[in-house]
Amino acid sequence: MGAVMSYVQKRCQTGEFGPNYLGALPVAVRRNERAQRKICLRDHFLYEVYHRLGGQYLHYIRLPEGSNVSVQECLNQLGVQVHLTIDGLVKALKMLRANQCANIEVFADVYKEISEIFKISESIGSIGREQEMLRGLVFVAAGIRTLEECTWEEEPNIQWLTQVPSLKVSYHRYGPPLQRYFLEVLQMPEVHPGFRPSCLITALKNLVEHVEKAMSRNRQESLPGTPTTAGQLLDSMKDLAAQIYGALAQACRKSSMTWHADVRRAFVQERLLLLPGQDSPSNSSNPSNPNSSNSRTSSSQRAKRPKRLFAKEAWWDVEDELAESKAANLSLRPLYEGVLGVPDAEFLFLRVLGLRKRCSRADIAHRLKASMNCPGPLSNWAEGIDITDLEELEDIQTSSYFRPPDWRVPERQTQESQETDSRVNEARRVAAAAAFQPPPAASPHPPAWRSTASAADAARRAEAALEAQRDQRDQRATSTAEGNKRRTNLTTQRCQNHAERRDVADAPVQQMQQAQQVQRMQRMQSVQSVQSVPEQNEQRAEQRTEMAEKFQNSSAPNSSPSARTPRHRFAWREPHQEHAERPQKVTWAQLRAQQEQKRHVSVLRESLQSPNVQPTRASRASAWASFVGTMANDLVDLVDIDGK
Repeated sequence: MGAVMSYVQKRCQTGEFGPNYLGALPVAVRRNERAQRKICLRDHFLYEVYHRLGGQYLHYIRLPEGSNVSVQECLNQLGVQVHLTIDGLVKALKMLRANQCANIEVFADVYKEISEIFKISESIGSIGREQEMLRGLVFVAAGIRTLEECTWEEEPNIQWLTQVPSLKVSYHRYGPPLQRYFLEVLQMPEVHPGFRPSCLITALKNLVEHVEKAMSRNRQESLPGTPTTAGQLLDSMKDLAAQIYGALAQACRKSSMTWHADVRRAFVQERLLLLPGQDSPSNSSNPSNPNSSNSRTSSSQRAKRPKRLFAKEAWWDVEDELAESKAANLSLRPLYEGVLGVPDAEFLFLRVLGLRKRCSRADIAHRLKASMNCPGPLSNWAEGIDITDLEELEDIQTSSYFRPPDWRVPERQTQESQETDSRVNEARRVAAAAAFQPPPAASPHPPAWRSTASAADAARRAEAALEAQRDQRDQRATSTAEGNKRRTNLTTQRCQNHAERRDVADAPVQQMQQAQQVQRMQRMQSVQSVQSVPEQNEQRAEQRTEMAEKFQNSSAPNSSPSARTPRHRFAWREPHQEHAERPQKVTWAQLRAQQEQKRHVSVLRESLQSPNVQPTRASRASAWASFVGTMANDLVDLVDIDGK
C-alpha cells in the first residue's frame, strides 16, 4: 500500500494526473446488499477524525493500523478531509444537508467544534469567507435556513404566527459554546431585531386560518400548531392583529418602497384587514314586528362574527354626517388608533395601504357595491361588507308601488301602545275579512296591499303600455313594407337598365353575324364555281372530239383506221386523246391541298345545313381575322386547281 501511495503522490506532484482529476473519480459505496451509490473520492472523510461528529450521515475512509503520515498527506491532496479544520467542518455541514440529516444533535456537535476551533478573541477577523458560508447552514426543525430567516430571542406573542424559528429555544440547552457560535462567530443580534414585512404578512394569513379553525371547534379544545386553545385565540384575536399591524408599520418604516409595494399588493389580493365581531344594535329595536325577527337574527349573527376586508373595501374614518351611523363602526381609526393604540397606524393604513381618509355616503355605497360583487369563499369569517353592516333592514323604506296603504315607519312603543295597536290591527283584519268580496271574472284581482283605485290606475297604465306596444309594432310593420317596396322597385329598375345596356352591346354582334353569313354564302358560291371547272373542261373536250370525228369522216370516208400503218395510226391521234390516255403526275403538295379543300367544303356544308348551330359572340377584330384566313385558303385552293 505504501508503494501505491507513493506512486499517487508522485503523480500528483508531477501534474500529469492532478489532485482535481483523481479526487473526482467515483467510488462505489454500498449501504446494504442492494443499495449502492457512487461518491467522489474528495467527498469522503477520515473515519478516525469525523465519525464522532457525522455518525452515519457521512462517508468515511478507514486506514489500516500503522499507516504513516504520508498516506494521510496523500489523501489530503486528493481532497479527503483528514484533519479537523474549518473547511472540513463546512464541508461536513454541506454533506449533512445533502443527506437530509434531521438530527439537531449532530449539527450541534459540529457547531460546537467550530466554536472551539475559532478563538473568538484572536482570529475573528480572518473568517470572512467561512462566515458567509456558515450563515447559510443554520439547522432548525423545519430544515436548513439562512441566518436572516431566524432570530435568537423569541417574541412572546406573534413569533409562532410568523413561523420564524428562534435559535435560543432550540440550542440553549447545549450550553455556552452554541450561544458563542451564533452570537459571536456568526454575529447574530442578541436582541430581537424585528420581523421583515413578508414574515408579518405570513403571520396575518396564519391568524386568519387559525381563527377559521377555532370558530368551528369547542372553546376549550386546543388547536394543533398553536400554543393556545380555540377560546383563548378568539378572545386575543384583536390584540394579536394590533401587534402584527404595529410590527408591520415599524418594518415598513425601516424598509424601502419596494417592500411598501409588496405589502400593498398583499392587501389588494387577499382580505387581510381584520375587524373583531361587534354586538348588533338591532337587539334594542322593535321586538313586536314579526317581519323583522328573521332579519334581526341574521344581522346579529353576522355582526358577532369577525370581519376581514380588502384594502378597497375599508376606510380610515367617515364624514361628520355619518358619525352616528353604523358605518362608523367599520372605521379603522377608532379601533386601531384609539382603542388598541397601534403605533404608526395612520402611516400604515394611509401611506402604505392607501386607504381613504374620510368616506362620504357615496364612497361607502360604491364600496358596498364592489364588496357585494366579490362575496368570497364560504367561511366562518364575515367576508366583505353587507347592507346589514350599514343599515337596519326594518328601517329601509321600500318603494311606494309595493308599500301597503297604511304603512308607517315602525317606532319604539311602550307595552300599552303595542297592545292598542294589536287590538286595532285585529279589528281591521276582522272588518276586512267581513267586507271581502271575490272580484268579477273579467277584472284582475288586485293585490292585498293595494286599494281598488290603485289597482285601476295600474290597469290603465298597463293598457296604455300595451296600446303603445301595438302602435310600435304597426309602425315597424309599415316601415318594413315600404322598405321592401322600395327595394323591389329599385331591383326592377336595375334589371331594365341592364337589359337595355345588353341590347345596345349585342347590336354590333348581330351585324357582325349577318356579315359573316353573307361572307359564308359568297365562299360557297366561289367553291361551287371552282368545282364546276372540271365539268366545263370535260364538255369542251367532248365538243372537240365530236368536231375531230366529223372532220375525219369528211376528209377520208373510204379509209379505215385499221388499214393504216402503225406509224400513221399514231400520227392521226388527237392531242386531247393522247392527253386523256397519258397518266397525270400529282405532287404531294397538290394532293394535300385537294384533301384540305374537300375537308373545308364538307365542314362548310355541315355548318350551313345544321339549324341548331348558335352564332358565337366575337369581337370585330377576331371576325375580320377569320374572314381573311378563310379567303386566303380559298385563294390557295384556286391556285392549286389552276396549276393542274
